[in-house]
Amino acid sequence: MEFSQFDQSILSPDLKAVAAHWNAARGDKLMPSWNDLQPAAMAKQLPKVWSYVYDPEHDEFVGRLGGEAIARIFGKAIKGARLSELVPIIGRERMAARLKRVMELPALVSGSGPLFTQIDRYGVGERIIMPLASDGMHAESVLGATEYSVKGMIPSEISELEELEQWFPLSQ
Repeated sequence: MEFSQFDQSILSPDLKAVAAHWNAARGDKLMPSWNDLQPAAMAKQLPKVWSYVYDPEHDEFVGRLGGEAIARIFGKAIKGARLSELVPIIGRERMAARLKRVMELPALVSGSGPLFTQIDRYGVGERIIMPLASDGMHAESVLGATEYSVKGMIPSEISELEELEQWFPLSQ
């Protein structure tokens, strides 16, 4: 997979900037590590950035980073929060499966459409997810960014609306 294919699938300039930093940070490795990332390089985008670390012992994702715009989705900071604690807000099983697949393939994913629902509102927009690996080869966490706008009352057909996803497997 050429990174340019993933980049072309992204519409948001801010999400493109996060993806470009991920790509630059990995250098000649398959994927960058958390320590390869430079927050200053994506300072403008940090409110939209999030990260989860996989805890294999508990088969759970734990929030490592969540910008201000991400905290607004959940009504609380995701740093240190288990994905399962966010069940009422997002489809935990679907999100956990997506994050695991990003790590296991490994792959880059871009998506757009309805991104979350809450009791009285929903959000639409665009999301990217990219794997991170301490050794550059075996992912143990993910970096993502989400750009969204909040909509009003959840339409009855929301379950019929699908988030459109594009997957880009990584290879040496």
